Amino acid sequence: MRISITPSSAVRVGIIGFGFSGLMVTANLVRAAHAPCIIYVIAEDLRGLGVAYATTNADHLLNVVAGKMGAFADDLGGFHRWLSTADGALALQALHLTARYQENDFVPRALYGAYLQTIWRDTQALAAEKQIELKLVPTDAVAVTPGATLAILTARGDAIAVDRAVLASGHEIKPILPTVVSDAILQNPWAGDAFAGAAAWGAPVLLMGTGLTMIDTLMMLRAGGYAGAVIAFSRHGLLPQRHAPQASVFRFAKEQLLLQKNLQHYVGLMRRTIRAHGDWRAVVDALRPHTTLLWQRLTTPDQKRFLERLGAYWSVHRHRMAPDIAARVDAEIASGALRIIASKKLVAEQRDGQLHIALTDHHQLQHNFTPARLINCTGPELNVEKSMRPLIRQVVAQGLVEPHATGIGIAADLHGRAWGTAFPQLYAVGALLTGQLLESTAVPELRAQAVAVANHIVASA
Repeated sequence: MRISITPSSAVRVGIIGFGFSGLMVTANLVRAAHAPCIIYVIAEDLRGLGVAYATTNADHLLNVVAGKMGAFADDLGGFHRWLSTADGALALQALHLTARYQENDFVPRALYGAYLQTIWRDTQALAAEKQIELKLVPTDAVAVTPGATLAILTARGDAIAVDRAVLASGHEIKPILPTVVSDAILQNPWAGDAFAGAAAWGAPVLLMGTGLTMIDTLMMLRAGGYAGAVIAFSRHGLLPQRHAPQASVFRFAKEQLLLQKNLQHYVGLMRRTIRAHGDWRAVVDALRPHTTLLWQRLTTPDQKRFLERLGAYWSVHRHRMAPDIAARVDAEIASGALRIIASKKLVAEQRDGQLHIALTDHHQLQHNFTPARLINCTGPELNVEKSMRPLIRQVVAQGLVEPHATGIGIAADLHGRAWGTAFPQLYAVGALLTGQLLESTAVPELRAQAVAVANHIVASA
């Protein structure tokens, strides 16, 4: 076991996980902190990209326009300006892109990944200038033990003592059909070799889930050479809506929102406002600055009711497709290459060397398939009590964190500190706060969380 020994005067912070959230907490800590300070970055992948921005597929576009995708909360235009820098030009060249992107364009996520790499490079340079130690630990954390200081245990045997730790573990794949053993089931469409040989796959290919992960997977299938039929299914069969080429502007008065007392009142207000304004996109977007406040004013039964009855509808209207991608999806559907099924029942079995899938739709019609592949597009596992990650299982089992009352994510205070026996030393950002905040997966929310957590750690050190 490797024991880290550091000067007693140094404030020690452990960043567990290093996708967008982990990177931006680190970047904001370096901005705000003063020496002596030691920041441990603990993750097997230390690029700071996560799943979303590690893609090299040019068809994977951002779902927010370039002019609003700055990674720092105080510089929303930072990404768009970066595209015109020497670093941006090199990234465009490396990706064989020639477009001159405007503020309202939806840009390939691979470019955003390159932008984050620039931030990581600059963060390391700033840390050296400020004499802040950045210690990179290229392995996964597997446990946290509480005490006067926290000890972070890693898969390679480190025991790292820290004064504060930040859980930035990102998304976890939620397995489908765990009792069915079949080589035709692809659990992780983001695996590097997921679509190797896709050009030779037979038809059809089934996609379980019809959200943005399904859209990305469809693009990867086509980029991999698969030209056959694709059937996507989910409980509601809802596709993400598209962004409008020109969005109108609308704002809620905070006082008007605070007059609403429960979920039924919120829904009524939204319906009335959309009828009056005419552009549902503008009305939905106008809730964004207020979503967390409104969510936390709901009772737990109302929160659960929203997730069960309205969550899918909210998601497809709130998290939309770029217009170019929506046009491609429309063309796939119009040609019959892509078919969407709202399925209320799924029966799957491996028989005679083949995977057999039977779907029953909302009209009680049964659809039978023997797919070449069934690909998991259901999104992340947000119930921490079902997590398969050793670290999450350990902190939940030992009470260092408390599952949120909705059944998704963990409970935390207003500063992002996780409720549990490790309070107030253990913070969380990103997907783990979904139950607490509702919106906790997109850059506009994550960049705000990152700076808030970093500033609170510095202020409380």
